[in-house]
Amino acid sequence: MAAVKTAVKNSTCSPSNPKNCLQPMTQNACASGCERRGFNYCFVDSRDTTSNCTDPTSPHYKTRLAIHELNEFLKALSKVATANPAAKFSKGWPLVSSMEEMLYHQIQMMLRHPDVLYYDDTLALMAPGTYETSNHTIDPTKFRMVTWVNESGIAHAMTQADLGLTFLKVAIDWALNGRGDRIEYYLRMSRRAYESYSVRVDDGGVRNNKRSYTCHKGAYCYWFHGRDIEDFAEPSSVLNKHLYAVRNALWAHQILSDWLDRGKPKGGTVAVPLPVEFQGLNIAQHREWARGGLAQLAFSVGNSSATPDVPPNLEQFLAPSGAFYRAYYDWDMLAHTYAPDTRPVTDCHYHYFTLKVFSDIFSVLSSDAYTADAALTELRCNLLYGSNPSASDTQSCDEEGYVRGVPLAELYYGGMGAAPFQAFCEDDEPYEFQTGTLRADPSKPSWYKSAHDFFAETYLDCSW
Repeated sequence: MAAVKTAVKNSTCSPSNPKNCLQPMTQNACASGCERRGFNYCFVDSRDTTSNCTDPTSPHYKTRLAIHELNEFLKALSKVATANPAAKFSKGWPLVSSMEEMLYHQIQMMLRHPDVLYYDDTLALMAPGTYETSNHTIDPTKFRMVTWVNESGIAHAMTQADLGLTFLKVAIDWALNGRGDRIEYYLRMSRRAYESYSVRVDDGGVRNNKRSYTCHKGAYCYWFHGRDIEDFAEPSSVLNKHLYAVRNALWAHQILSDWLDRGKPKGGTVAVPLPVEFQGLNIAQHREWARGGLAQLAFSVGNSSATPDVPPNLEQFLAPSGAFYRAYYDWDMLAHTYAPDTRPVTDCHYHYFTLKVFSDIFSVLSSDAYTADAALTELRCNLLYGSNPSASDTQSCDEEGYVRGVPLAELYYGGMGAAPFQAFCEDDEPYEFQTGTLRADPSKPSWYKSAHDFFAETYLDCSW
């Protein structure tokens, strides 16, 4: 409870805190009002010295939903509301009777924002009022897909990934508190948000438009397109956003698989079985999205004038930088060339963020539950080492040394090879990390372990 109160008190927009803050927001659920109240995150770019979140004339005042920036608040609210549903929040904003009602209002406000679109089973846009219950609660049994869009009406893979995982974690929080009667709504909402992974951009989703697209052993390959905010409408292929979508799908698969096996979420003390509707194909689909997204990076021929509708592969994001390579931010599928962010600080940040997300992905793929998966192990080996599992051992890689020319190895090497952030790898664990001009020897088999630990444990706020 204290964590949520402190977050709201310290982060709410005010004259003394006018940027990058929580902004009270209300949406009407019926003609007579039926207000749904919550908070939005008002984001102002650091380069913008004039806009603020408290001036009604500012373009940032009560703007589009900033889902990605709301993550931490939503996480704290869910944990407190599910553990203490009857607790009072305050007499101030928002005017709700309990923490559970505050969570309800927050979610319903977000679902009723003008940025949100609903699609039926034929992927036709649905009219307001057709996807809710008689008491004006958004009803996920009445639609196939829900998306949060920018000003051009374009969905964004990172936002869909955030919401899919957020709804899943709310369901988990209810289950951890023994409330199996509360989980199906949020599990279903999670599935409706993730459904955008299966739907092409032209149909309102975030998946690549190319049809019947296979790139390795007859299996489908996917790119999950991210869109900048405001009115950006082209099929932007941002590496870190694609990876973010892949990682969150993989996390969801891991969470749901573990829940099914245990009969309760990890950490739970009370049996709350995963409902049948969310087993089987639902779990398998999350794995398929992750597999296809990684296969695109590892095995696709990439985007070019000869293959104009094929998304980029990982090699196309290698940006030469002296003796090293760093990651381009974006690939322009229309021009068939990279589209880097031109700001050094941002370029640096996204290079390290990309590697951090890769580290998250490989942490899952190298765990015991996944090493027996031959297809995912093949992807891990190929991306990390440019090798394939041996015929006699499909759970490990033929070669675990650093290989010059392997795109991901080059990106890790570039990250470790330039001050101020490099990894110093001792021969024996534990590895030692520090800031400054350090040494890394990626020619040794432990190069990835060294890099992985470094990117997993270090908050990187850098500039080149």
